[in-house]
Amino acid sequence: MTTDSESRKEVFLSLDNRDLLEAQICEICRFYKKKYKVELIKGKYVKNAIIKTTRYYRQYLKEFDCKVTSLDFYKTYAWLGYFMAEELHSKDMQYKMMNVVVWRLIKQLENDGKNIKACDDFFAKLLSLLQNELSKRGEFGIGKNGLYMIMKIASLIDCN
Repeated sequence: MTTDSESRKEVFLSLDNRDLLEAQICEICRFYKKKYKVELIKGKYVKNAIIKTTRYYRQYLKEFDCKVTSLDFYKTYAWLGYFMAEELHSKDMQYKMMNVVVWRLIKQLENDGKNIKACDDFFAKLLSLLQNELSKRGEFGIGKNGLYMIMKIASLIDCN
């Protein structure tokens, strides 16, 4: 018989979940390449971002005593993008990575039927907060969990 933590780990690391994480990071890299004409998928960055996301997700499950029934798109996308940005050493590339990730998260909100008002000032501020976090200026930042929670809350708001 497995313990709760072992079964959490086994469920999280199922083939479907690994495939989903891989598909998300490939999508992030595809959007990055399309927008900025730079190929990232072949670098060690991708592997490291997936490893960090997987480890962090497992720690998250343990910390909050959760079990995975399905992966949360907003959580995995925000975390993969953030960890990918951490892997990039150029501040410009980090900013561009978070720009792509935030853009895609907003597109998902729109796909989920959320009426997202164009609010460029808000998104610019969000990107600045993410950049500050990545630059180790966390007192003026918002990290991977903040990004996830903003998008998750927005996804839960009933627009009807």
